Amino acid sequence: MTEHLNIPTILVIFGATGDLTSRKLLPALYNLDRQGLLPDSCEIVAFARRDYTDSSFRDYAEEAVKQYANGMYEQSSWKRFAKRITYARGDFNDDEAYAALADKLNSIDTRLGVCTHKILYLAISPDLYEQVFEGIRHTQMKQICGNIKDTRLVIEKPFGRDRQSFDELSSFVTSVFEERQIYRIDHYLGKETVQNLLYFKAGNPVFISDWSQKRIDRIEVVAHETLGVEGRGSYYDSYGHLRDMVQSHILQLLALVLIDIPSDFDTDAIRHAKAEAISSLRIASPEDDVIRGQYAAGVIEGSAVPGYLDEQGIPQDSDTETMVRLHANVEGGRWDGLDVVISSGKRMAEKRTELILHYKPMEEVAGLTGENRLIFRIQPKEGISLEMKVKKPTHAKLETVTMDFEYKSQFTNMLPDAYEKILLDVIRLNRNLFLSAEELAAAWDFIDPVMRYWKEKNPELIRYPAGTNAVS
Repeated sequence: MTEHLNIPTILVIFGATGDLTSRKLLPALYNLDRQGLLPDSCEIVAFARRDYTDSSFRDYAEEAVKQYANGMYEQSSWKRFAKRITYARGDFNDDEAYAALADKLNSIDTRLGVCTHKILYLAISPDLYEQVFEGIRHTQMKQICGNIKDTRLVIEKPFGRDRQSFDELSSFVTSVFEERQIYRIDHYLGKETVQNLLYFKAGNPVFISDWSQKRIDRIEVVAHETLGVEGRGSYYDSYGHLRDMVQSHILQLLALVLIDIPSDFDTDAIRHAKAEAISSLRIASPEDDVIRGQYAAGVIEGSAVPGYLDEQGIPQDSDTETMVRLHANVEGGRWDGLDVVISSGKRMAEKRTELILHYKPMEEVAGLTGENRLIFRIQPKEGISLEMKVKKPTHAKLETVTMDFEYKSQFTNMLPDAYEKILLDVIRLNRNLFLSAEELAAAWDFIDPVMRYWKEKNPELIRYPAGTNAVS
């Protein structure tokens, strides 16, 4: 993935027995270690409420790696990695547990003979943040051995439920940590295909030189998945698809297309540009320009699946949306007036995440005209396609053909998991892939009017059969 850098580090995972840790964090850390990318002095302290010892937690972690590390488990690699892991048991509201954890971190520094960088990763529900922040503040854990500037806080979405709750959360977090210490994760930004949007723009002037409303008719984002709520029913029902997908992942994809890239790829400049791009998006009418839906029972890949209301943890009278389609416009700058179309949902006909640029057709010449589409495939079949018109042999007419690039055909190495990239960047203090408070505030400002309209007017909720694309 990249070269080895030796930064002595302790990674503390709060919520170490949760789903995020077992499915994503432990497999990603194991794979980084297997590739020789973790610092030589990198220790992982797992903090959770369950009654594990170092040995029994390592057994738990080994099973997670076997199941979720993409078939990369090797016993010799595991034994080396397992030596990095220790366990600290404690309740999130127990001051003594935080004091014991701070003592543990100090003892590791003493043993290593160095003041390590500290990474505090909150793999927990946001309703526990306040307890953990108070524990960190009370024990001054963020300034163990006086190395305050090299302590980082990593938090996952959701970042609030609306602009007001985000502002309250942000104010609380920044009362404990400085903004430069806060790493807010959107795992989509760890995907190579998403990062490529910036690099593609920097390296391909043949496409980018005329990217504006004058040449692009509209930008379309499709984010369809065949999965349902997958055991996340209670969380998902309280949050909904507009917040879960559009406010975060999809607006980030759009921002990466709309921004002008700073010449030096400066982190703060990129994040500010993304915030401005998101702020330029407008939904003219939540009533006319937004459709919401909820999946009913249907068939996915030949198997019957339940409807949303029959999923575990979902109230029978739930009106939470599992699908959103909306139309927006860009106001100001070279994209002024551009149409943006978003379609995203669960239990759709196929798994497909794409960002599509529809070029405006040229004026008709001798009865011939055509339009082009540039398609960035985020997942699956990661790659880029260009649809163009060519003369059909023996006919005086045009036909659409596709020039196609696929990552797995060009690059033999498997694309790294998003969390591998994210964790490595946290260790290396690289903030490019993490969200600023300014970006998140702009994203909430974009969807808040829709959420208010839904709450006040309760518009129609389309019931679409699972395995279909809801509406045409």
